Amino acid sequence: MDAAAGALDTALLQWAIDRHLAGHPAEAEPVYERFVAAGLGFTAAYTNLAAIELARGRGDRAIALWQSALRIEENLPDCWYDLGNEWRRRGDTSAARRHLERAVELRPGFADARCNLSSLLIALADADAALIQAEAALKLRPDFLEAVINRTTALRLLGRVEEAEASARHALELAPSSPLAMGALGSVLREQGRLTDAEQALRQALAADPLSPELSINLALVLQKQGRLDDGVAVLAAATAQHRDRGDLFSQLGQLQFLAGRYLEAMEAYRRQATLQDRKSTRLNS
Repeated sequence: MDAAAGALDTALLQWAIDRHLAGHPAEAEPVYERFVAAGLGFTAAYTNLAAIELARGRGDRAIALWQSALRIEENLPDCWYDLGNEWRRRGDTSAARRHLERAVELRPGFADARCNLSSLLIALADADAALIQAEAALKLRPDFLEAVINRTTALRLLGRVEEAEASARHALELAPSSPLAMGALGSVLREQGRLTDAEQALRQALAADPLSPELSINLALVLQKQGRLDDGVAVLAAATAQHRDRGDLFSQLGQLQFLAGRYLEAMEAYRRQATLQDRKSTRLNS
């Protein structure tokens, strides 16, 4: 089909969607753009074009397209879901929660939305609500690894460590080589005071995913509990070298350096963390 010459009708839009699904987004893009420019109310043109823009790193345009689609049709759970994920990536947890909750409200069987909402609720320290969403996702998809890990984390945060350990071992049964599952087990073992086992699990996870900031922090916490402050500092220093934009890493590094008596280095780490926090606040308020 000559996409440039085709009339703006459902047949042309379906052709573009088919080309997009077949792995040819560049062919579909000009068709989507024509539908968007014409303002005919075909939401698929907006949402599919948003996916292309997001893949190119043009998040602002993607957000604008999703929002335009919702102004045309408010009940689009996938659109609310995509927006929620993008707001979370940008650090706007309030907007992320609102959009993910709306996605779940519109489609109660949306397992991915429930899982991502659970993860967000963990970050917001709402472990009870996170557990509810993780378990709901698992009723929909019993082998959903990320939901099992979220359930494990929520149980650990609630102090239900025996249940958390069972959940972590279930995650490892689903994916024996998963650094996420091994890291979740390591965190549970740390809470139980089984520090040697926790260190082994976390080092194994970090070997599989050496760029994970969360694994580095968890391992450093284990080393701190063992009194091995210099080892913990070394782990976090390596992590901050890879992730210069992670304020949580610099905060944890500063704490261990301070406990180790390395006060000037601690001040520098805290200064870096404060700078990153200021930048984040500026982005959210702009």
